[in-house]
Amino acid sequence: MGIITWILFSAIKGGPVADPFLVAKAKALDGTVVTQEEYKPNGVKIPNMCEYMNVRCTNLEGLMELEKWVF
Repeated sequence: MGIITWILFSAIKGGPVADPFLVAKAKALDGTVVTQEEYKPNGVKIPNMCEYMNVRCTNLEGLMELEKWVF
């Protein structure tokens, strides 16, 4: 499924259409997407898009571990 299909599917379902652009920006900058969404098989979730586009994705706790935050 291509990125345009992701955008159209999100728009048709009334979902946020910003997600694919967020993933595309992370891909362009070789960055990591931080989201609290969870991977859902055959779903249209940020982690699914990141996996498809080969973009690193983590949650807030994972970000804290990556950045070695200590409280």
